[in-house]
Amino acid sequence: MSVRVPTTLKSIGLAVAACMSLWPGSLPRGPLAQAVLTTVCVVLALVAVRLVGTRRGPRRSPVVAGAATCVIAACVIREHLWQNIIRGAMDVPRIPLHYWPTVLVLVVAASAVVLQVPRVLRRASTTPIRVMSVAVVAVGVLLSFTGPSTATDSVGGVTAARSGSAVSLIPWSTLDEHGQRVVTGGATPDTIRVYAGLHSGPDPRSRADLAVDELDRVGAFDRNVLVVAVPTGSGWVDEAALSEVDARLGTRAATVSVQYSDSPSWLAYLTERDRALDATSALLTAITDRLSHRAIDQRPDVVVYGQSLGAWAARAALDAAPRHVRSAVCGTVSVGPPPAERPGPSPVPDTVVSNASDPVPTWSPSTIVDPPRRDSRVRSDSPLPSWFPVLSFASATADLILATGAPAGHGHRYGPEQGAAIVDQTADGCGNSPRAAS
Repeated sequence: MSVRVPTTLKSIGLAVAACMSLWPGSLPRGPLAQAVLTTVCVVLALVAVRLVGTRRGPRRSPVVAGAATCVIAACVIREHLWQNIIRGAMDVPRIPLHYWPTVLVLVVAASAVVLQVPRVLRRASTTPIRVMSVAVVAVGVLLSFTGPSTATDSVGGVTAARSGSAVSLIPWSTLDEHGQRVVTGGATPDTIRVYAGLHSGPDPRSRADLAVDELDRVGAFDRNVLVVAVPTGSGWVDEAALSEVDARLGTRAATVSVQYSDSPSWLAYLTERDRALDATSALLTAITDRLSHRAIDQRPDVVVYGQSLGAWAARAALDAAPRHVRSAVCGTVSVGPPPAERPGPSPVPDTVVSNASDPVPTWSPSTIVDPPRRDSRVRSDSPLPSWFPVLSFASATADLILATGAPAGHGHRYGPEQGAAIVDQTADGCGNSPRAAS
């Protein structure tokens, strides 16, 4: 009984798909993540093969099929070895025995199902009822992945030093779950935390003015340090950074944030960067205007902190800011920042907190053909994969999806070192407030 080898185009397509999906990345991948990535590459390759094959007709070559098998095997072996290397650096268990069999089963099953979808839809299109059934099922599946908001309607014991309290200018009901977590977080409830949500005002300027009025109400401008914490696209501010600032400075520091979006950070980065820039610029301008009425030695040291899109917005706002706004800022702390809009030195002292394994700071379409540019200040937490055109970009794109699920201290996950950098920035910054050293 002879074995029927795949067509030449299919053999080449599968080999290319294996190279793309198994090219070494910067983060550990579980079997499910690897299977999803490989399935996407395999499906795209087979679709391309079908489109090209309809013009040239099927051709089979045992030599090409054998070479493709060797390429796939080599890719698996190399990825296996590489995954164990970075897993060892991140204190993650080595790849188990069932890893690759699990990936293979999932890829075969998922690819078969996905490739049958067009045929099923063609059959369903002959009957309107079937079309509606498919649509209802699809909508149901999408809705099942949308979790309910965890925002609550009650104040929940927020102190007067924070937004959302009974005496606050910013009602609790205008804060979403991220804002509510900020104003209820930390071990020291008397530390000042101001947060203006999307529903706290109709536009960026009104929300910024409201936040500054709230800072006045709680006496934030009498503190030593004012931290402007720019949220991510969803409105999230990392509690690890705020808690570390609270632990080190206590009531000598105040924090303010203004929400500009409630979209996932990656989506906001693609579609709402203007909103992030506008909100951050409005807040810095409003703070600078309020500080201008105070003597220089009676102003707090202002540090701008942002993670991910928040870091991008902070840098972009300062790049575009007039000189008097820049001069009011002691420095910035940029955590896992995406590539800057204007490459070059920051207009104010800047501390970068970034893991070498984090794909966010280096991901860019330009890396399809050019190696990524890495900041010399990143923390070397893991070995870096070699770069190759197209393949490295595909691998980095997959790592973006996995970045926040990495082990603590790796990928796009940061901890108390953010807060430590904020405090250090006040020691090295402009030192407006003589109380900062006390």
